[in-house]
Amino acid sequence: MPLEPVKVTIEDQPGSSRSLDDHHNARYVAGSQFFNHRRAGAIRNGGPVKLFSSDYCGVLISGAFSSLVYQMLRDCLQYLLVYLQVSAETRTTAERLVESTAIFGFVIGYLSDCTPILGYHRKTYMLLGWAWACMLSLAMLIHTQADDKVMSTYIFIGFAAMASFGTMIAYVACEIYLVELSQQETIEERGTIVAMYTIARITGQASGRVMSRIMNASNTIGSIRWGFVALFAFSLIPPLCVINFLEEPLATRPAMSWKLGSRQFWQIVQQRVVRYIITFICVYSAFSNIRMKDADNAIVSWLALQPSGEFMGRVVRDLAGITASAIWVVWFLNRPWVQFFAVGPLFNAFPAALLAILVATHSLRAQWFYYGMQIFGGVAEGVFRLAYLIPLVEICDIGSEGQTVGMVLSFDKLLATITRTISSEAFLSANWSLTPSLVNADNANAHNKVVVMTSVGNGLKLLALLGLIFLPTQKLDAQQLRAYGGFSSIGGAVIIVFFVVCFVSVTVLNLTVYF
Repeated sequence: MPLEPVKVTIEDQPGSSRSLDDHHNARYVAGSQFFNHRRAGAIRNGGPVKLFSSDYCGVLISGAFSSLVYQMLRDCLQYLLVYLQVSAETRTTAERLVESTAIFGFVIGYLSDCTPILGYHRKTYMLLGWAWACMLSLAMLIHTQADDKVMSTYIFIGFAAMASFGTMIAYVACEIYLVELSQQETIEERGTIVAMYTIARITGQASGRVMSRIMNASNTIGSIRWGFVALFAFSLIPPLCVINFLEEPLATRPAMSWKLGSRQFWQIVQQRVVRYIITFICVYSAFSNIRMKDADNAIVSWLALQPSGEFMGRVVRDLAGITASAIWVVWFLNRPWVQFFAVGPLFNAFPAALLAILVATHSLRAQWFYYGMQIFGGVAEGVFRLAYLIPLVEICDIGSEGQTVGMVLSFDKLLATITRTISSEAFLSANWSLTPSLVNADNANAHNKVVVMTSVGNGLKLLALLGLIFLPTQKLDAQQLRAYGGFSSIGGAVIIVFFVVCFVSVTVLNLTVYF
């Protein structure tokens, strides 16, 4: 039964008792109408914080450098494997192994909730993650000094995966603390901190791309070694900043047993609002991550893009993602969520389809047009980054932030991996694969395959819009659903079973690739 709008009086100023109908900023609390975003305060006590202050800038620095180091780790590893003349299949396996550490986000969040270390729930985990990443980065740097013949590919891949896990520990702990700080914002300003953090993350990613490109420009073992020197040096900066520029209150609750933590998690997944947000994120992530790698490679080949051109396209996407986060703060902070999050699937599908069709049909094969379409893709990526953090701020309960954030991060990575693998295999099994000889032929057969693949793939990407059905209208609607949405043991069981199925599926997929 739909909720009726609730009529309230303005009490923001002492002595005021005017009806909302008399107020020039009339809003509704919840229901089918909009809400009064000035009515409610913060979710968590403590008052708004300034991320650029000396007490909290460590969050921004740790978040930005976790993105920078992770990007450099991936790029430097690929440059090294190319230098060692490793097969393309092995390089793909290495990349998937480095990326797969994100599926353990729930475990990291669960531990940080249940087991504070040295009196801190988040700060110490950030330091542990960075210490681990520094140690493995140093190990990779030392190993690059060996003679080329004794360099073990598998040792490098193993070191890279373990270093990636270190950055993931720091990243998850940082995102959890970010959610806690964002909950201290007033409802009118809530979301600003998340946007600033997202901008820092994308900036770190773009910086990592640029640094890797500069360090490995000559593609010699000397330049590759300098890349790993830079990787190690950058890994040293965040822990120093976390120690000196991040304040976290000491834990006020004792460590929880695994049994009590599991019981708390069971209560979380039974909440209706949690089920809705997880469903939204799962649908959104699954369909947004559909990939047509053969078609994308064919388009790049027909445009005669050099590696430097592809690199510039990725940088353009990063800059567009930063712009999307800024637009969120300026225009969409207190507008219905669906207005902003609908942009992601639309910009992810239509420009890519238009690019593929125009290039495949010889209608327009200009590199400037390619870069222009990358702007839309970058905006979509910026929207996707905000799509899981913004709703999370509204639904995390005090004391269980790590479990909720970690579960969502794991779901996002699990579904992205499954979708990319299935979409790639589906196109291959449908005999739509594009061999290098067919791409070089640049004939009607190749053109038709690219048009069909991109049309089907981008059409499926639009199904991500279905996830918006489960998204609350805005902040107060999420709060109302959190307070009065109720619990369901069946719904909680479905979430847990689905998570286990996804985890097992990704594990099997990875094992089939590795072995």
